[in-house]
Order: sequence, then structure tokens, then C-alpha cells
Amino acid sequence: MNTSINLNIIGTRIGSNNWVDFDNDNDLDFFYIGYTGSENGKDSKSANVFLYENKGNDVFTQVSNEFPGLYYSSSDWGDINNDGYIDLIISGSQGFENFTKIYYNVDGTFTDANTNILDLSGGGVDLGDYDNDGDMDILISGSTSSPEQRKALVYENINGVFTVIDAGLTQADLGDVKWVDYDNDGYLDIFISGFYGVEGNSGAVSEIYKNMGNSQFQKQDIQLQGMYKGEVEWGDLDKNGYLDLVLLGKTSSSSSRFGYIYYNSGNGIFTKSDFEITGLGFSSIDLGDFDGDSDLDILVSGELSNGEYSTQIYRNEIVSDTPTKVNLLQSELKVFPNPVSDFIQIVMPVNQLIRYDILSLTGQSIISGIIQSNSNIDLENLNSGTYLLKMNFENRIVIKKITKQ
Repeated sequence: MNTSINLNIIGTRIGSNNWVDFDNDNDLDFFYIGYTGSENGKDSKSANVFLYENKGNDVFTQVSNEFPGLYYSSSDWGDINNDGYIDLIISGSQGFENFTKIYYNVDGTFTDANTNILDLSGGGVDLGDYDNDGDMDILISGSTSSPEQRKALVYENINGVFTVIDAGLTQADLGDVKWVDYDNDGYLDIFISGFYGVEGNSGAVSEIYKNMGNSQFQKQDIQLQGMYKGEVEWGDLDKNGYLDLVLLGKTSSSSSRFGYIYYNSGNGIFTKSDFEITGLGFSSIDLGDFDGDSDLDILVSGELSNGEYSTQIYRNEIVSDTPTKVNLLQSELKVFPNPVSDFIQIVMPVNQLIRYDILSLTGQSIISGIIQSNSNIDLENLNSGTYLLKMNFENRIVIKKITKQ
């Protein structure tokens, strides 16, 4: 089950939010951006942006910033220029003007990178290395302002220069996009949702495109609820080794709001959970382990059916239906040193092959491989921070939190 935490923070809609350790102090802060004005207004003064530092014990303190307030907005964080600091990319509207901005972070100071990314609003943006060349590429959707056109684009990052590739995606806006290795093959695939087409031939979609290599993507026949005016996030909520999907927004057939969790059991099979998140429109969602208990919690914001705004945190208290997958051999398995500087060792009483993944706290795989037990994993080039070490052996999974110095 999940429980909601009440925080005294301003509610927003048609915006975005993220868990992020922007200050490199090994806990998750959070960022959110959106609109606080009237239903029909487009007042730029009602576009707001907030950054909160995590002080521990469910306490968050607001941090001043100079980012532009945007609505119909999306955001993501990642080390775009490979300097060891987490950078920000945002897109959205202010008044009747669209923006897509990258801000480089140097020890908490942010500078506009002045890139050539198309100015979009009303879509999603995500950072990920789809071609495994060691830098962050960009997946983005939305609409242009003049003329108004729906767009879903992939930008390849080549030494800081961003170039559009032909990924064959459905052109959609008012939805979200995500890089995700849903099939655990080591390559980032694409998820896209939103509204496509023109009058008479339009609707909401939720689609997965498999990464076939060489900048080629292929649409998969996976049945998911079509969604627009919302957002999605992926993470291993049930700790079975596959990334699950959280989908929050509106359907195309009506203005009804929904919040669904789809559990990924592998082989392209997704099952909708009986637990439902409070339905929000114009919504935003992110996953992170804010309470340090080694599972992913859920942060959402958006508009309720009564027109009020809401920002909520759901604490993940889900217990695996096969608990031994997490608990087995915990007393016999040893991982050290922790904190780690260069190498970490996995020691077990029985010699066997172990598939391992170093995961971010949002479930994104950073380093993976296969080693023999009682061997070392080289983490010398891993950035400082807190991570999850997932170990898979004989169909059993053990997850331990580690700190890289």
C-alpha cells in the first residue's frame, strides 16, 4: 500500500516536478514548476518555479532560484555536459511564448547553455544515452507556437551539439515522453503518450518503441491506456528486476482523470495494479526514495476533478509477493566497503555468477554487468552519490543501498 504525506507547499497544475540531488549531499531534493492562476488565464505572473532542499525527517526548505516560471511545462535533470554536476532542461510556455532551456549546474549555480533545441510547450522532455556513447541525448515532445504543430523528437548529443534523428515517432503533444530500458537489453527504448492527429482522426496514445540500434526504433504491440494532459514515470516499484510504469492523466474519450500503475513482468507483459493513485489532470509525477528505505516513492501534482490543485507524496510500502527474492541470503551476503571509493566487493559463501546493476534512486541503470561472486566491481568513474546495487543470482534478487565517495 501507499500513504500520502501532507506538506505545506503551493499546489500547481500544467507543470512538472522532479526528485533531484541538486546539491550533491546524498539525499533527494525536489523541483516543481507550473501554473497557479485561473482556469482560462495565461498570465505569466502566475507561472511559478520552486526548488526545495531535503533536510531529512520529511522536512523540505525552499531554495531561491532564477529559473523562468513556465506552464504547459516539462523538466528533467542529468549531467548533460559530464562535469559531475546535475543540470536542468525545461520546456514550456510563458505568456504566449514557448521556451526550451538547458541550465548547466556548477556547485549549485545555474547558467543558461543557449542551445538550438526547438522551443516547445505542452509535452514532455527526458534525458538519456540511447546510443551508449557516454553522453545525454534528448527526447522531447510538445507543440510549436507559430505555426502550431505537434512534435515528438530525438536529439542526439555529439560533443554538446544536438542534432535531430528520424526515430519514426507518433507526433503528439499534451502528453509525456520517457527513455526506458523496459526489456533489460541494455539499450534505452522510448515511451510516448499524448494527443495526436487532426479533427476526425485523432486521439490519445501511450506507446512503446524498442531501440533496434543504429538510431532505429520500432513500435511495440503493448496495450496501455491512452493518455494526454498528464505525465508518466518508470521505476522498479515491486523489485522484480523490471521497470514498472506509473501513468497519470486524462483519457481521450472524456475529461475523466486516472492514475494507474502497470507492473512489468518481462517479455512485454504489463499488468495494471488494483491500487490507483488519485486521478489528476495537467499532472506531473516522479519517483524517488525520499525516506531512505530502499524502495521508490511517488511524487505527484496536478488538478483534481473539482478544479483545485494538489501536490502529494505517496510512500511506497509495497511488500513483494515473493519476499524471499529480497530477503534471501541477506545475512550471508556481504557488500563492502560501503561507502566505496574505487572498488566494491560482493562476497557470498557459494561461488556463482551474479548479474549486477548500479541504479540511480529513480531506478535508472547506470552500470551493469556479470561477475563471479567474491569479485570486485570497478566504480572508480561513478559520480559521488547514493545508489542502489541490485544483484540477481539463481532467479533471486538482493538490493542494497551504497554510497560512492
